[in-house]
Amino acid sequence: MASYVTHTDGDNYLPTMDAVDRCGFVSITDGTNTLALSDTGAVNTNQGTKTSDLSNAWPTRVTDGSHYQPTMDAVARPGFVKITNGSYTADVTSTGCIMTCPSISFSAMEAKANRLFMTTGDFSMALKDVAYTGMLFKNPLGSGLEVYIRNISLANLTATGHVFCRIYSNPTITNIGTNTAINTTCANISAIASSVVHTDTNITFSNIGTHLTSNVSYTEQSTLDFDYGLLMQPNTSLLLVFQSSANNQTVTTNITYTQVLL
Repeated sequence: MASYVTHTDGDNYLPTMDAVDRCGFVSITDGTNTLALSDTGAVNTNQGTKTSDLSNAWPTRVTDGSHYQPTMDAVARPGFVKITNGSYTADVTSTGCIMTCPSISFSAMEAKANRLFMTTGDFSMALKDVAYTGMLFKNPLGSGLEVYIRNISLANLTATGHVFCRIYSNPTITNIGTNTAINTTCANISAIASSVVHTDTNITFSNIGTHLTSNVSYTEQSTLDFDYGLLMQPNTSLLLVFQSSANNQTVTTNITYTQVLL
């Protein structure tokens, strides 16, 4: 027959811990520090005092179960980072440069650059001596391109009066109007290439901008030749305003330009 032994310090005794109601108290300690438990039974740990010394830090591996995040503290441990605002993502070129043009890859940018583009449009003027906004030509913010205007030409298709064209830079637009696609490229008309530049019609504005120059046409085509001297940086625009000396006139205009990568 087994004998029963009670362990006691004279005031408390050690339970057998063979059932829930006979639980035992255990203190895990190194003699100085004691491991604490939370009210939910979780183990509370203390990493010690925060210092700049990394030797006191605890290593942690961030993982999704299949991949883990490198520390990126050396060339051999690079990390993948996507820079985005939720809609557009920054592209990194083969030379390590970040492209700032939204949603356009570097190869696509190259295809849209260093080529000669042309855009045309016909505009009607019902009343004489009335200014009509004809075309808004703009290099949008974030295009990653400089635009050089070669020339702006116009011709009066009706040929019963003079047509005046005034060109303004950087108007304050209140309604962007209707976007018009770039028509062709002079280099190869059969292979139409899209352009980063936009043209718009039916524009309204609160400030017409700075008057740059004017042109006039009767029956022949009249051309303002800039020899690529008219530079448009990203987030700049030109507004073409037409006015006729006779009623019911139609003018066609043409802008020839090139795009160069910044």
